[in-house]
Amino acid sequence: MHTLTKRGLSLEMGLAAVRAGISQAEPMDLAVSVAVADESGIITAFARMDGAKIVSVTLAQAKARTAVHTAADTGELYTQISNDQALLAGMLAHPGVVLFAGGTPVLMDGHIIGAVGVSGGSPAEDAIIATHAATSLSPAP
Repeated sequence: MHTLTKRGLSLEMGLAAVRAGISQAEPMDLAVSVAVADESGIITAFARMDGAKIVSVTLAQAKARTAVHTAADTGELYTQISNDQALLAGMLAHPGVVLFAGGTPVLMDGHIIGAVGVSGGSPAEDAIIATHAATSLSPAP
């Protein structure tokens, strides 16, 4: 019998990423939602800042799930698949897939252990916050 050892995000790590995202959004004068998904795409930590739009809740969660399920930054996904019309159509037909910035995988030892999704600012602002939150959990090289 073989066993599998998996790396994953703990609740404590998820909450730390949410706090890091909020601390990045505040000086940018943004009210955002921050979602953290584990390696399976299950949301393990979430916060909606006061004043964040309702739509930001589902978008932040979808961005986190998309980043985990595709093993890619959501801001780079469209560029990666836009030349393949069949793949693009298939991705767009998949419920909950987001093809714009704000979802960033969390890596540990080269493995995806989860992702952070942010919504509430522009796609570029969401990406800055998500990247900050995700890299706050990744050990420095």
